[in-house]
Amino acid sequence: MNNLLKGFLISFLFIQQPILILSQDCLQDSIPPVIHCYTSTASISLSAKLTRFAISPKDLTTRVQDNCASSQDIKLSFSEDGKNPTLVVSCDNLGLNQVMIYATDPAGNQSSCLVSFIVQDGDFICGPEANFELRGSFNYKDSIYSSPVPTFKISLTDSTGNSRTIDPIEVFVGGLEFAINLFDGENPFPENSTISIDLVIDSDDDYDYGVSTLDVVFMIKHILGVSPFTKPEQLVAADVNGDGNITSLDVIEVRKLIIGLTDSFSIGRSHVILPNTWQIPANQLLSAEHRSFDVIKLGDVNRF
Repeated sequence: MNNLLKGFLISFLFIQQPILILSQDCLQDSIPPVIHCYTSTASISLSAKLTRFAISPKDLTTRVQDNCASSQDIKLSFSEDGKNPTLVVSCDNLGLNQVMIYATDPAGNQSSCLVSFIVQDGDFICGPEANFELRGSFNYKDSIYSSPVPTFKISLTDSTGNSRTIDPIEVFVGGLEFAINLFDGENPFPENSTISIDLVIDSDDDYDYGVSTLDVVFMIKHILGVSPFTKPEQLVAADVNGDGNITSLDVIEVRKLIIGLTDSFSIGRSHVILPNTWQIPANQLLSAEHRSFDVIKLGDVNRF
């Protein structure tokens, strides 16, 4: 056995250095890495001790993988050129933010994902010019349905009962989270007034999603008293005409939808938000807590 072969065996058996064998695909790698961003909206709270906060792409991703390179060899950045490995958030980023995260493998292949995060002024350190926002989230009861986007109708009612519409500075909707920027600087609303936010999903498609003859059977059994609904979500989902009652008229609408005689409900929408109104005294806006709203698909009774 020649000395070269002996040296190879000694290195393999005793030193046990790993040997990397590259496939032809990796020699000519053209497949981008796979990056998984958080699907929920992350929250970052500023404080008197933390007025600026540096985040990295790893803080907003769950994992990254590649067909050839290890995860340690994948470069993550907040910019396409790979030169921004960190992002500093401060009072300038209050509210909902959406950023792209880029993953680049050693061969130069690149992929990206969009991620959302909310920056909150935990200790009110951002001064009187800080944006004020009401924050909330949606709980889609039909978990496999793609999220329809709601609209917000905001009004102000004074102590005498007079109301006027308020145009928000900006409304953010990111995934299941939302934020409404009502004003900049000091609170402009009188202390004895009330802010009302009506939430509506003006969806005009997918009425028949999740609706079947089984829902009709459930509704008829409820009307006849054979098997009354026991969950409030069922009562809401079955009231497809929105008159506050479950009658044969609702059954007729669902049956027409199933057999194709109509493509919508007379109420004019396929979803309902509960509660559909968020009322807050103007002098309590700064202390308003995060609010969650249920979104229910009309007609899909057997879901619950």
